Formats: sequence, C-alpha cells, structure tokens
Amino acid sequence: MREDIPFKEIGEKARPVLEALCRRWLPEGHRSGNWWKACVPWRPDRTPSLAVSLTTGHWKDMGNAHPGKESGDMIKLFALLYHTDMVDAADAVAQIVGHEWRKRRAG
Repeated sequence: MREDIPFKEIGEKARPVLEALCRRWLPEGHRSGNWWKACVPWRPDRTPSLAVSLTTGHWKDMGNAHPGKESGDMIKLFALLYHTDMVDAADAVAQIVGHEWRKRRAG
C-alpha cells in the first residue's frame, strides 16, 4: 500500500533551513552565492560537482551522472546520502524540519 507522502510540503518546510541541512549533510562543501557546492559522495569526485540550490532545495550532480542519482529534491538527497528509501527519507526530513507528517509504522 502506497503512503500519501507530502513531498512538496516537506520540501517547502525545509526551505528556511536549506543551508543548515547542507552544512550538516555535506560538511565538506561550501556556499557559493545561492548554491551549496560539494563533492559527490556516491562516486569519486575531486572537484565539487554537486550543486544544491539554497533557494529551492533542488540539487544536480553536474559531473558524471549515474541513473537515478543525477538530480532531485532534499528528500532524495537524504535518501542517497543515508542509504535509505524515500519513505524513510521523507519521514526523517519531515521530523528534522518540523513537518507533522510521519510514516505509518507497523504496530
């Protein structure tokens, strides 16, 4: 059964704290204008080629993109960085940014 995951709402709630999330999740990166630039953690990357928009939360792997890992939102970025599925990533990001959605847990 598919969960009703409010990805867009969680992303909107994350907007005010995008830079803080980038600092936490990609600590070796740096701010460049309205972007957070970092090396891509899921492949060898010597030059920062992961760009995260600090205004929208969308990101792009500007280098050698791997299928499914070339771009996305902050929830997808969390899933890739912490090796989790999108439901668990949405749950974690919602909790971090104070969104009321929580995944349904088997009881």
